[in-house]
Amino acid sequence: MARMGKFIDLSKCLGCRGCQTACKQWNNLPAEIEGFSGSYQTHRDTLPRTYTIVKMKEIEENGKLEWHFRKHQCLHCGEPTCVRVCPHKARKQMPEGAVYRQGGCRGCAYCVVKCPFGVPKIGSDKKSYSCWLCYDRITNNLKPACATACPTGAITFGVWDELVNQARTRLGEVLSRWPKANLYGADFLGGTGVFYLLLREPEFYDLPVNPRVPAPGSWYGSANSTPECYTCHDSEPVANVIHPAEGQTVSGTIQVTAYADSQQTITRVEFYLDGALIGTATGTPYTINLDTTRYSNGLHTLKAKPYTAISSGESKTTTFYIQNSQQAPASAPDTTPPKVSFLAPAANSSLKGTVVVKVSATDNVAVAKVELYVRDQLAGVKLEAPFDFTLDTSKYPGGKATLKAVAYDSAGNKASAQINVKFTR
Repeated sequence: MARMGKFIDLSKCLGCRGCQTACKQWNNLPAEIEGFSGSYQTHRDTLPRTYTIVKMKEIEENGKLEWHFRKHQCLHCGEPTCVRVCPHKARKQMPEGAVYRQGGCRGCAYCVVKCPFGVPKIGSDKKSYSCWLCYDRITNNLKPACATACPTGAITFGVWDELVNQARTRLGEVLSRWPKANLYGADFLGGTGVFYLLLREPEFYDLPVNPRVPAPGSWYGSANSTPECYTCHDSEPVANVIHPAEGQTVSGTIQVTAYADSQQTITRVEFYLDGALIGTATGTPYTINLDTTRYSNGLHTLKAKPYTAISSGESKTTTFYIQNSQQAPASAPDTTPPKVSFLAPAANSSLKGTVVVKVSATDNVAVAKVELYVRDQLAGVKLEAPFDFTLDTSKYPGGKATLKAVAYDSAGNKASAQINVKFTR
């Protein structure tokens, strides 16, 4: 059978996560705990029972807001590092191009550590997991679940060589609009079975620029070394909040510092204030700045969560007090209005039935509320993100309509954005 693959065209991806849901449903994967990431992204990375995620980035350039999405999963490399470094021969490369873990996995985690894309993850059963290209489907002449579910055609499944030619043609079509567009994956690691049309540089999408299969002598530390099982011992990293100390009273801007250690390399330490993520440190010392004037006086809690390539931990809760002087000089009044724009629907589009209107609103301090108006009539109010409104267009007369979003901050500043659409029957 010819080598099969997937071409993912990010110029067509809407970030709907239909692929993510289809993967869960077809493979009967349970839900996994999500963390607050400050965006619409459900998980920060793949997980043992979450084979694929849609990574999301929101940027503003030249006064315009842009959303960028990338489906993150195993790329099924033509020269798969995970297969080569597995000392137990548990990972296999099938004739159709699928790369996945079969029998014999002992949880050594070398596939996790050596994967250039950081995709495989170790489950609670001490076995590695990642996308298997829906091998049960493709061997029965069916497309993978994600490609079947994609509503925009962003995921194309087919013969790998034919997909590469199709991708190169598509690249030529989009360069006039996205001059930084490029193909990623087809030209290294033996050609990745899953490759992308990126709209920006690989680094923007958190992808390595020029991944390579590591030399055999570096697989296990040296050419003569014996593979060490990364998960045969307790590899969970540990952390402690060093500053502020337990029971300490602080004010103004302070440094929050944590100690973290593990038998593996610490990749990052996240800091949580009262359960909400407030910052991340990626190198020693694990320190972030905290402006305590943005929080109420009184008792607060801090936690540090360290991460390695294969596991994570959590520090004990540290309680401390914030006490900022009421006699301190008043800060300058906030006169900066929020920034607001429509994410969906597109301007001048035709709407029918019930639709979801998505609004992006940000502020230098905090967004207090967002109001949605249809033909200058209030249609809804949201007090916190996400600012998504369900709109039944059948309640309004057909024809042209103006949608207006008004965002307010806590100081009373406001800003608005509007688009024209058409209600159809």
